[in-house]
Amino acid sequence: FVDENALEKYRRSNQNTGEIKFIFVGSLSRRKRPWIILRALSMLQKNGLDASLDIIGEGPFKSYLESEIYRLNLNDKVRLHGFLNSPYDLISKSDVMVLPSLSEGISRAALEALYLGIPSVLRSVDANSQLILSGQNGELFIDELSLVNAMTRACQISRRKKLFLSSLIPKCFQQHYATKQYLDLIKSSE
Repeated sequence: FVDENALEKYRRSNQNTGEIKFIFVGSLSRRKRPWIILRALSMLQKNGLDASLDIIGEGPFKSYLESEIYRLNLNDKVRLHGFLNSPYDLISKSDVMVLPSLSEGISRAALEALYLGIPSVLRSVDANSQLILSGQNGELFIDELSLVNAMTRACQISRRKKLFLSSLIPKCFQQHYATKQYLDLIKSSE
């Protein structure tokens, strides 16, 4: 779980009805695959969706991302922020978190976004299917081709949920539930 009390100050209501704001938080690495979001964003733009992307993180693929942004003509739609100690203000101003990692335990960035009411698009690997309830708090995708559709569906979820951003974390990942389970485990072993 994540520290929900510390994140609460970033919660806000969102009246955004214009540009869709996607966000990625993670290392710019082969495993995290942030460049496929650029390709999906380009396709969404060609399909008429007004969308942008904030990328938070550092890593060995930064220069490759910069060249892809230029090649796909996304210079005015993608912002590379580098590493940020506190990315929560940017996350809370986003519409959809996208994390295309090839492997993932339980993504802390996804948990934080979901807590702030931001639907997430995650690759259907590892425990992501336990975290994402399709059509409710985000979407899963299996490959690069299905990413565009998952991002489109997550935009629809975001628009439905934006009157007031409430937590989208499933019960078993909520702080009070996890804390209770942990304390119950300790009591049962005494």
